[in-house]
Amino acid sequence: MAEWPEAELIEHHPYNIRWYRIKDKPIQIIASDGDMSREAVDLWVETAKKMVQATPQDVPFFGVMDLSGPKQGYSNYGGKRAKELVEFVGEYRQGPTYLAVILTNSLVSQLIRVVAQVLTRTVDYTQRIFTTKEEAVMWLEKMIEETITE
Repeated sequence: MAEWPEAELIEHHPYNIRWYRIKDKPIQIIASDGDMSREAVDLWVETAKKMVQATPQDVPFFGVMDLSGPKQGYSNYGGKRAKELVEFVGEYRQGPTYLAVILTNSLVSQLIRVVAQVLTRTVDYTQRIFTTKEEAVMWLEKMIEETITE
């Protein structure tokens, strides 16, 4: 699980679900330990929606979904809620949207990677998967530069 010392904590919820904003950058992050109980999944999805809604619909959005927590798993319920979140982001966002997803190199993460690629085929935003927070943030910084200079 990536730590985010360079980021300001916006909200901290049960199940160690955290919403951050990187200081001096328009990058927001949602992270957790990966608890797959229904309650934790529901709270994670609602916090992710709130994070997306914190940026006006037509303003570029740059986000990180850190799924590298030690308890990260996959469940049918989690997959169903992830699909709802993907659809929500696709419908809600009107401006450029860039999401960096951080996964570990585990077998479960490979399953999540495949599911994420299938789920995002029908939405109009750009998502990339990374194994380190440094790579994820570097990519988002590049997207910020390209988006702001266009």
